[in-house]
Amino acid sequence: MKFFFFPNNPTVAQIKNHKDRKQQKSKAKASLFAAVSSSIFNRIMTKKTAKEIWDFFKKSMKEMKESDV
Repeated sequence: MKFFFFPNNPTVAQIKNHKDRKQQKSKAKASLFAAVSSSIFNRIMTKKTAKEIWDFFKKSMKEMKESDV
């Protein structure tokens, strides 16, 4: 996980950029939550980031493909 640290005196642009990025990440996570069934939601609701959720989906799909073979 990447952490963003502001300099001692962040500019207005830096603060706005940080706020926008944080909002985009929240929207991505909310979109992923909304797109799945309740049974899958229960398994992903503990994930902290959209990337963790996406990686979980990729791993699950890979395991499903391998079990079909």
